[in-house]
Amino acid sequence: MALQRKPQRPDRAGLACPPVVEDGQEAAGSSGRSPVVTESGPSSPDQVRSKAIALLARREHSRMELHRKLLRAGCDGEVIAPVLDALESEKLLSDQRFAESVARVRGARYGSRRVADDLRRTGVGTEATALVHRLQASDEERARELWTRKFGATPADAAARAKQMRFLLARGFPTDVIYRVVPRPARGGEDV
Repeated sequence: MALQRKPQRPDRAGLACPPVVEDGQEAAGSSGRSPVVTESGPSSPDQVRSKAIALLARREHSRMELHRKLLRAGCDGEVIAPVLDALESEKLLSDQRFAESVARVRGARYGSRRVADDLRRTGVGTEATALVHRLQASDEERARELWTRKFGATPADAAARAKQMRFLLARGFPTDVIYRVVPRPARGGEDV
């Protein structure tokens, strides 16, 4: 049983690298308009560039993230690096701009540790140091706001406090901030 390629969804058009036509080949039963797609063939710099710009038009990407996506799309690895260099020199690709975008969007919901891990995972480390320090400065305020929205009341006992602390820990807030934000249970409940 041969595996068949899934047809591309119309709303996802333009995401894949344009097909590469091998010399003298045409798609079976076609009028010569649709080229034969090779599994792994060389991609021209123009094709890689148009694919990269299509990805960047949707949202900011880090250089490493964009490189991985282009490789997964079947673009030639040797062509990707010079194209990404050109995009950086034209200011279309910027790790700093990507880091600012991630810090702005995720900083509203997550703590500085989580944002720093997300940036590190996408290949942005040193560019984001100042952004992470700014987030660390406001960790307690953001954690308190999140805790108030989610729970808003002093925990009844140690188990409820532990649950609230785990919630903030999973959101990437530092433990010292969590201990300051989550109040101890009322006198009737056991202390942690």
